[in-house]
Amino acid sequence: MRKYIFLIIVSFILNMETVQNLDIEKFMGKWNVISTIPNFFEKGCYNSYDLYSLNEDGSISIEYHALKNEKKVLYKQQAQIVDTIHKSKWKIRLTKPWIPFFRAPYQVIMIDSLDYNYMVVGFPDKSLGWIMSRDREMSEGLYGQILDELAKKFDYNKDGFEKVIQYK
Repeated sequence: MRKYIFLIIVSFILNMETVQNLDIEKFMGKWNVISTIPNFFEKGCYNSYDLYSLNEDGSISIEYHALKNEKKVLYKQQAQIVDTIHKSKWKIRLTKPWIPFFRAPYQVIMIDSLDYNYMVVGFPDKSLGWIMSRDREMSEGLYGQILDELAKKFDYNKDGFEKVIQYK
């Protein structure tokens, strides 16, 4: 846990280029987790997805749903937009399970600019990352293009990402 707290503090100091002019309302809804850099919260999870909903106060509720060992997993988070111009940098906190003083950067670094069919959330020190899609599956061609761009533009190690099993 100390490692993650240190990484979060360092990540607020570091910065990465994020999506310009994110349409928050278009962004809301269900995003299936296609691939992730494994972390202790999601390790061993499958059929995972996030549900995003915009609250009246401008904050964003995020629910992570998954299965692990055939049991349901649910994490709830609350996000505040910290980049009010482009709306692609957020600060999140866990609300279930509740971890006091835990805040983490959440940065939308890539998105399908036409239909918002896929997106990537990055972490400034590249220790975490998520490739997500509105669909449960993503073509190998598109997946490869996203990994290539992550390596070129953001200096991510492509081999660090692991696909998440999405059973039908």
